[in-house]
Amino acid sequence: MTVVSSLRTMPGMHDAYLRYLATTYRANMEAAKKEGIILGYSVYETSPRSPDDPNIYLTVTYKNLAAMDGLDDRMEPIMQRSFGDDAARSAAAIDREKMRRPLGTEMVREVVFR
Repeated sequence: MTVVSSLRTMPGMHDAYLRYLATTYRANMEAAKKEGIILGYSVYETSPRSPDDPNIYLTVTYKNLAAMDGLDDRMEPIMQRSFGDDAARSAAAIDREKMRRPLGTEMVREVVFR
């Protein structure tokens, strides 16, 4: 099961957001992968067709839907190491929102024919 997030970087912030993805986001995802919380993750760039289309897709793959149970609690130690206390985490979230605009998130599942 994969969660796909569609994002649009704000004008002039594309390179800054990619730097965030290559550093902090990547470190968090690698830690989650190492701890068995996720199976994998990917970052995709695309050419938007209109101002309201995404130019970045983030995907996170989980073993199954049940792997999302208690996800926040299992990710908490990783977020704590990465961002620190709640105040620092809130400040980081505000900074991140200056770089991008979330357009939506959806869950997709691969259909495997037998």
